[in-house]
Amino acid sequence: MGLSFPPFLLLFGGVLLTPRLFCVATYCPPPDFPERGRYVPEKLKYEVGTQIQYFCTNGYPMDFIDNGWVISVKNVACQSSGEWSGQTLFCDIPIKLKNPILSSDTDSKELDGKEHKCFGYQNDTEEILQFPLDDELIPYAFFLCFTKGQGVFNIRFSPTWNFTYDTDIIKNSVCAYFSIDTYHSKTKSITIEVSSKTNSSIAVCDMIVFSKDDNWCDHPPEYSAINGQLEVNHSKAVLHCKEGFREKEGREVYATCKNNTWSYLNLKCVDTQENKKSLELTCIAESHCFPPSFIL
Repeated sequence: MGLSFPPFLLLFGGVLLTPRLFCVATYCPPPDFPERGRYVPEKLKYEVGTQIQYFCTNGYPMDFIDNGWVISVKNVACQSSGEWSGQTLFCDIPIKLKNPILSSDTDSKELDGKEHKCFGYQNDTEEILQFPLDDELIPYAFFLCFTKGQGVFNIRFSPTWNFTYDTDIIKNSVCAYFSIDTYHSKTKSITIEVSSKTNSSIAVCDMIVFSKDDNWCDHPPEYSAINGQLEVNHSKAVLHCKEGFREKEGREVYATCKNNTWSYLNLKCVDTQENKKSLELTCIAESHCFPPSFIL
C-alpha cells in the first residue's frame, strides 16, 4: 500500500505548499454609524447586495465628497468581500453665532430665520453685517438665508478668505449652501458685505455656520472593529461590542483624531463566554483546583 497525503498538502522541491483558498463572504456585519445618527434597516447581519441608508436624528448629514462637503442622506451596500461599499457620514451641529452687528447700527441684533427679524438693504447703499465668534475656529461650510430682492454679497472670513455671491431676484425665502474646502485658517468673525455698485435690495435672515478645530478628521476611521461597531464623530470613535462580547479592558474610545489623522488605541471585543470558561476551575481536592485544559 502506498503512502497517501491529505489533498491540501503538496510537496514540491522539498517545499511544503498549501494552496490558496479564496472565500466569498455571504454576509456583512452591522456597519459603523454616526454620533447623533442611525441607519436603516437594522439587522444582526446583512446579505450581500443589501443596502442601508444613513440618516441623522440630530444635526445635518455631512459627507466629504470630491474635496467638498455635501449635505445628504447616504446609501451603502454589502459587498461580496464582507465589507460595506462606503463609510458612515457625519451628523454635524452648527456653531452658535453671537448676535451680529450692522455697520450702520451700534446696537446688537438677532437673526432667527423669521422674516420680521431679517436685515434689509436699500438700493445703492453698502452695508456690512458682522458675526463675532466665541473662539477662533475654521469654518468649512455655511448656509446664508435671505428673502425678497436681489444683491451681490461679499462674504469674508478674516483675514484670508472671501467669496462673492450674486443672487437673482428672490421672491420667497431661500437658503444658499456653501462648502469651503479652500479655507484652512482660523477666524474670530464672519463678515457679509452687500455691494453698492449694483442695485441691491436684499434681506439677510439667517446664517448657519459649521466649523472645525485641530482635533478633527474629514473622514471616519479607516479600520473598523471586529465583533463591534464604531460610533463616529470628527474627533473620536467610540466602540460598541456586539451582544456576547465586551472590550477586554472595559475601555470605550477606539480612536482619536489630531490634525486630520486617526490614532488607534488597540481596543478589542472579546467573547464574554470564553472569558467565563477560562476562569472556571475543576477541583480534585479542596486545595487542588485546575482550569479545564489541565484535566485529561
